[in-house]
Amino acid sequence: MRRPGPILALLAVIFIGLLLAIFYAEAVVAAFRQPFAARPGPDGEVTILLDDFRFSPSVIRVKAGQRVRLRLRNVGRHTHEFMVGRAARLEDDIWEPPAPDFFEGLADVRVEVVRGSAMPMGFEGMEEMEMGGMEGMKGGEMGGMKGEEPMGKEGEMGGMEMGEGMTGPGIHAEGMVMEMDDLHGSMVMLDPMAEVIIEFTVPPDKVGTWVFGCFQEEGLHFDGGMRGILIVEP
Repeated sequence: MRRPGPILALLAVIFIGLLLAIFYAEAVVAAFRQPFAARPGPDGEVTILLDDFRFSPSVIRVKAGQRVRLRLRNVGRHTHEFMVGRAARLEDDIWEPPAPDFFEGLADVRVEVVRGSAMPMGFEGMEEMEMGGMEGMKGGEMGGMKGEEPMGKEGEMGGMEMGEGMTGPGIHAEGMVMEMDDLHGSMVMLDPMAEVIIEFTVPPDKVGTWVFGCFQEEGLHFDGGMRGILIVEP
């Protein structure tokens, strides 16, 4: 009768390897998929499709100093969001948005809602942004919804709840509850069929690998595959 020792040892090594691969999933994906990464076209634009539940493309390469225009299109049936940061965190079995925020400190970011209902939040100089069908956001009015507190320079609204039977334009039919104070960085939330442009110049200090993802429904979208890699080259 053979002793199970070597087999168990081999299984243990495989198991540990799988755990490390999962823990460093973003780095593993970046390493194996870099040759297939999408790059901006001659005009600096790359289109990212947000579907249920994935991004396409899921790996993007840009260069420091390059003027980039990300065109986000929600082609899914659910409301999705787009956030970019250094690394996502798994806390109490819930995926938290990545930190630090990629767009933090970028003053030349331009966000434009091209079509449908979308909500950019947390970007610097937000009161000057083109909000598409959300006129009146400056001063606390948003798409016809007058807030009691004026919107701050970085989109601080103290706290906002949507849901409870509210299913009008620009409101997620499944209901969404957001506390702006809990927002871990800049983001764009897009309803189905919405299209948004984020345009910016990539700073040299952003060189490295970043994670983008959707963290709707307490991170379930991210856990279900809505994640990608943004590689910034020198």
